[in-house]
Amino acid sequence: MRREQCRRGSAAKAAYAAPAKDLSAELSYAIWDAAQKPAMQKIVTEFNKQYPNIKVTIDVTPSKARPTGRRSKPRQAATPFRTFSG
Repeated sequence: MRREQCRRGSAAKAAYAAPAKDLSAELSYAIWDAAQKPAMQKIVTEFNKQYPNIKVTIDVTPSKARPTGRRSKPRQAATPFRTFSG
């Protein structure tokens, strides 16, 4: 049965056809890191060269700020490491 599934998967890939160039839609693309927005905008600009009627909005939803730098106290190991002399 596994081989049959693989064959069907290959056939599905071969049957793919790109959408029509005059397709129109509105998409919203969400990212968490505002620093990524310029790179994402370049991707959208290139995408819009092929599909000018698809409007893509990039929404930045910042994640909670993570602490930067080292922790004030290092974590303690659950069990201490033991050394053995040989």
